[in-house]
Amino acid sequence: MRFSKQRELVLQRINSAKIHPTAEWIFNEVKKEKSNISFGTVYRNLNQLIDQGLIRIIQLKGVAHYDGNMNPHDHFICNECNQIYDIDIDREDFISGIELKTHHHVSSYHIKVRGTCRKCKIN
Repeated sequence: MRFSKQRELVLQRINSAKIHPTAEWIFNEVKKEKSNISFGTVYRNLNQLIDQGLIRIIQLKGVAHYDGNMNPHDHFICNECNQIYDIDIDREDFISGIELKTHHHVSSYHIKVRGTCRKCKIN
């Protein structure tokens, strides 16, 4: 599959974001550089990037958020502001604990932890 300038812009915006953006956010960011791009084009490119394994999708209350960090990590989701934060869990201890307790082999996992983020906790 050809890697178009549009797909490259979409991927760059996701990878440079400090957040897990929505398609609308990505569209607005890409539109700043490529004013004639359509939302449909951005959306198609997001799906192609997912299919190529270059980004992942996180569904939150019916809204798709996109993550360009393809390194193993998990997520904390704030119940108040719906912000998604990357978290790192000690994977070796976690997996070995599950395997020891259940006698199953863990090949992959993804954890979503929910709670209140420190910003919302202060308010």
